Parts: sequence; C-alpha cells; structure tokens
Amino acid sequence: MKRDFVTSELKECLNRNSRPGTELGKDLDALFSTVRKSEKLLPVVGTQGMGKSTLINAMLGEDILPNAADETTCVPVEVAYGENEYAEVFFRNSVERIKVNTKAELNSFVDNNENPANEKGVEHIRLYRNRDILKSGLIIVDLPGVGSITAANEDTTKRYIENVRCAVFVIPTVPTIRRREALFIKAAWSQFNKAIFVQNDFGETTVEKRDSIEFNTMKLKQMSQESALKFEEPILLINAYQALAGSIQHKSSEVEASGLNKLTSKLSLLANEWDFTLASALRERVLSILTLAISEVKRKLKEANLSEEMSKAERKAKYEKNKEEIGKVVDTIDEIASWLAEQRITVKKKISEAVSKTTGKIRADITKVINGGIVDGRNLEEVFSRIQTREVEEFSLLANDILTDMAEEFRNKLCDLLEEIKLQEIKNYEDVDLHSEEKLKWEKGFQIAANIGGAAGGALGAGAVAAALMSNPAGWAVAVVGIGIYAVASLFGWGVKKRQQDKRKDEAKNVVYPKIDEIEHRLVDSISQKLNEFFKEAESQLNNLRDQKKKELRAMRHEMNNPIGNDEKPKLESDLQILTKAIESL
Repeated sequence: MKRDFVTSELKECLNRNSRPGTELGKDLDALFSTVRKSEKLLPVVGTQGMGKSTLINAMLGEDILPNAADETTCVPVEVAYGENEYAEVFFRNSVERIKVNTKAELNSFVDNNENPANEKGVEHIRLYRNRDILKSGLIIVDLPGVGSITAANEDTTKRYIENVRCAVFVIPTVPTIRRREALFIKAAWSQFNKAIFVQNDFGETTVEKRDSIEFNTMKLKQMSQESALKFEEPILLINAYQALAGSIQHKSSEVEASGLNKLTSKLSLLANEWDFTLASALRERVLSILTLAISEVKRKLKEANLSEEMSKAERKAKYEKNKEEIGKVVDTIDEIASWLAEQRITVKKKISEAVSKTTGKIRADITKVINGGIVDGRNLEEVFSRIQTREVEEFSLLANDILTDMAEEFRNKLCDLLEEIKLQEIKNYEDVDLHSEEKLKWEKGFQIAANIGGAAGGALGAGAVAAALMSNPAGWAVAVVGIGIYAVASLFGWGVKKRQQDKRKDEAKNVVYPKIDEIEHRLVDSISQKLNEFFKEAESQLNNLRDQKKKELRAMRHEMNNPIGNDEKPKLESDLQILTKAIESL
C-alpha cells in the first residue's frame, strides 16, 4: 500500500466523519507513520552463559562478539546489514558516536571485563556486516544475559523486549530449564507475537540431548498454556561452536551438521514474510478505519432523512435513551477506577511485605554464616551470592503471582467494559443502512481497534485505546520480575573479596549488611516504578474513556437540538463516494 494513499482529501473526509472527540484522518496518518518507522528487530535472549553471542557469531561466520564465559556481553549489540563493515557506539547521555573497526576496539565497549557493569555508559552498539541473512533488513540483537543486566542498561535492554514482534530464545540443554530460566522465559516470551527456541549443544550425549528436548518441550508447552502463549515446535538443537568453526573454515558439512541451517532458514523466511505480514495487518487496520467512517456517514444520512419526520419530543426521547446507556458505561468506568485505587494500596503493601521478608531471610542466613566463621572474602562472596539468588528467586515467584493476579483481574474488567461498549455501539448503528458485509467489517474494525489501542481506536472512543493495557495481561508485571529483579543479582559479590581478607566477623557484617539494604532498595524501586507507570496509564485511559463518553453525550444533545438537514445530504453523499473509492483501491 503506497504512502500517497493518505491524501489530504481522504484525511479531511475521515475527520469530518469521526465520532465526537476523535479524528480518523489523524489516526490513519499515524498508522502509516508507525509502519514506515518499524524495523525488523530480532533479539536473541536468554540467561547468562547460554551461548547467545556464539550463536550470532556462527550466523555471521566470524568471531566478532565476545563469547567466553567471563566475557559476557554487557550492552545490546545490533547487527545490521552494511556493505562497509564497522561498528557505531551510542552513549546514553551524549549525542557522540564512536566508530570502531576491530574486534579489540569493539570488545572494549562490549566485553564485561573491559566495560564492567557498563561503566562507560554505552546505550547500544550497531555492528554493520555484509551478510546475506541481513540483506532483507533483519537486525539481530545480542542482548545481555540475565545476571549481566545492570541498573545502567536495564531500561535499554527491556525496551528491545517490549517493542518487537519476534525473538530467539537460547535455552539450556544440561541442566534443563530451571526455575530461574523459567521465570525469565515466561517474562520475556509474553512480550512477543512469535518465539523461536534454540538449545545450544555443548557436546552432551545423544541421550542427554534427547531427554532435555523432551523435558524443555514439556516445560514450554506448560508455560504457553498457563499464559496463553503460542509455542511453535520443534526446539532447534544447534552446536553453535561447531557452526562457528565450520563457518570460519568454510566447511559447509560442519555447518550443516551443527543444525545452524535450520535456524537461518527459519529466520530468512521470517524476514521475507515480515513485510507481507505487516502489509496485511496494515490493510486490515486501514479497512477498519474506512468502514467505521462509512458507518458514520450512513448514520448521518439516515438522520437527515428522518429529521423532518421526527418531532422534537421523539428526538428528545431518543437522546434520553442514549444518555441512559452512556450513563451505565460511565458507572462501570467509575467502578473500575475505584478498584484501581484500592489495588494501588493493596498491591504495594503486599510487595513491600514480601521484600521485607526476603531481605530478612538473607540477613538472617548470612549472619549465621558469618557467625559460623566464614569471613574470608572469596568464600563469603560465594555464599552470599547463593543466598541472595535463592531468596530473590523465591521473591520473584511470589511477586509474579501478586502482579499477575492483579493484571488478570484488570484484564477481565476491561474485557467486560469493552463488551458493554461494543453492544452500545452496535445499538447506535443497528438501524443504519449497512450491508451485511459492512456490518461484519464494522465489528471486525471494533476488534482490531481494541487490539491495537492506537490508530483506528479513536473511532470507537477511548475504550478501544484502553484495551491496549489488557492485550498482554501479565506482560508488564512479569517483565519486572524477569528483568528488573534479576538485575539485582549482578550488583552483589563485587567489593566483598576486595575488602574482606581474614577480617573479623563484625567487619564482615559491616560490608555485607549494606549490600542487603541495597537489595531491598532495588527490589522496592524496580517494582514500585513499574506499578506507578501501570496505574498512571490505566487511570489515564479510564479518564480518557470517561471524557470520550461525555463528548458523545454533548454531540447527541447538539444533534437533538440541531438535527441534520436535507441540505447536508449532498456533502455526505460525496464523502461516501470518497470513502467507497478508497476501499475499492485497497
């Protein structure tokens, strides 16, 4: 669909025939702008040490990204197509960009040994490579593994997960998916329309690989059922090291034996279908906007034909009936708003109590360890790491339940509200002269608008926009657990061994206790921030919906007092022709 489809004439026509407080022309323009800016981003995600960077190196056929256990990628690296091969380094608080050409230069920003905790403030890096797999516009993103995500790059990392359509998950073979991996997978998976799962073959036995695939498949199916996610079998088993060596040595037989070609074939298909899928979705959304405008034009035409027949008393009776229906919707909105206000207090209290309990356990357990005589820096660091990781994981499970339950209940309330709005909208248009096909498109348009919550949503009022909050009922909540909390794990352990070598117990406690306080602050802050964002957005959408209904009521009152006359029919018929012609051009 060409960009010049959105003409000034069409936009003006759409805006004239939008519901009160909305502008379909602007919605259509925004829709095309959004599509034009979209990129084919494909994050490769997983917990630390799963071999993500090695897998990407294998796809590129070169050893360019750090891939040793102690060289964890500490910032996102975008790998995009470019005939000239180099990398650009982008910084968080600066417009400055640095161009690098060698692996050594790149690693000075990417390698966690050379840029610990991303102390250099890198936002992301874009690496340009002349590779066939990237020619279609696919951009592969190497994300920091969970455990290497720090407070400094947490927001950047999460932004990739929240704003893309598909991801490759690298999961363990031996051991299989454990609780920590399961929490992260569930958190990130909920953000994508499509997920490709890869197991990295590190040389396990045939039996181990077979058993692990069976177990991981069962685990992923369970997750998909619990969270209404789509799991596409099979899990791809790839020996990334064999693939990388084969690529570098130009041994196609080794690359084939590694299983890499199955992944690259799937990614090529995905990239080739990306534009088609996007175009199909764009057409559906444009069609919904046009159909909604046509229904409004036909409603106005019908009102014009009835204006001379209906008495003032009849018009007032019709208005009072509509006023009553809108009042019911507003009452429902107010009920949800009151419920949200209660949840803001209740959920924060539950999370605060859970955090206190978690840090209390960490403090008690580490105190026992220190009192038992373990005060050596290295030993104390290892024990502390185990204790805090175990307790934070326990907290993650509890927080996940609290947040997901609240999000699910909110989703259900919004579903009921949207159904109520839909029934009201159908009543408004049931007497309009719409063909059966147009009625189906109208209802489909309602559903599309509700799902996307943005462009085209205005045609249905802010209720459709509010639905954006429920399209992923637990995604926002679980993401906090999967990313924000595990970021805590990377903050601790540093400094203990540097300051504690055969020191006394009290000195050991003086070092460890502030770390526990830091855990508590990070847990509270990471979730409180996301909760505040959620409640603010939810309340804003409900307020928009309430305002929208008030605007509709005012427009109905105006139409009651100033009925559409026969003199307006020629312009309406002209608008109908413009909209019909636009649909035919699709």
